[in-house]
Amino acid sequence: MNFTRYLLSLAAALALAAPSFAADEPAKATQAAAPGAPAHTPGMIHRYSDLKGFNVENTNGDNLGEIVDVVYDQQSGKVRYAAVSFGGFLGVGDKLFAVPWSALKHQNDTVNNKHRIVMNADKASLEKAPGFDADNWPNIADAAWSAEVDKFYGDAHGIKQDAGAGPGYRLSKIVGMDVRNDAAENLGEIHDAVIDIDAAQIRYFAVSFGGFLGVGDKLFAVPFNQVRVAHDAEGNDYHMVMSADKATLEKAPSFDKSHWPNMADPNWDREVRDFYGNRAAAQK
Repeated sequence: MNFTRYLLSLAAALALAAPSFAADEPAKATQAAAPGAPAHTPGMIHRYSDLKGFNVENTNGDNLGEIVDVVYDQQSGKVRYAAVSFGGFLGVGDKLFAVPWSALKHQNDTVNNKHRIVMNADKASLEKAPGFDADNWPNIADAAWSAEVDKFYGDAHGIKQDAGAGPGYRLSKIVGMDVRNDAAENLGEIHDAVIDIDAAQIRYFAVSFGGFLGVGDKLFAVPFNQVRVAHDAEGNDYHMVMSADKATLEKAPSFDKSHWPNMADPNWDREVRDFYGNRAAAQK
């Protein structure tokens, strides 16, 4: 009888303890996953700062290299090339290869909690690809250079050439660039870029107007079509121009540097585009 009472007491104790254990599991799992989770916005929208360093693999799962920069069309904002380092795979040291964006496919590895870029290529084909020294980039605005790269990947991989594209520009040169208005007032600087991976399109530049507006660590998502690259009249440097004044920017949607919004959220996207769209209409 005592033994039976003991078993009943033990079963009751275990039943009471079980919910507490189960409730702790999700929290533990979340805490364990957080340090290794990639910093990115959900969906196929990625910050340029996150995209750099993405692994590039072939369809066999071999690690080919990683993305070190992105080249885009200054006129349309279309992403044209990823500058990829195949050094370890090809044994070519500090060489980079401009790979047409259409030759790359994004994959979300949910098992290993990471993102990667897949390219249908092997070592033999990549050894013939046009490359350049990491410290000595070609003139990527040169149509002849683009034609050579596009022709190689068109012949070797069936990638359609990007006809009618404008001059290319490196995003690494854009980040940190000054932003000025039409009155030549310094508004701030480009902090990052936001890229739609599937559409191969720069959607926003994340701009810091802190010094101009006195808003500290706030960032502002400015649609690509609201800014343009301009050449400094007194030097060889470049800057971004945005038609805006302080009164306008004080009303613009913003967010904390350490708490980015979900830029794949259509409601957030609509809010930003409505603001700048209405502003542009008011200026006409």
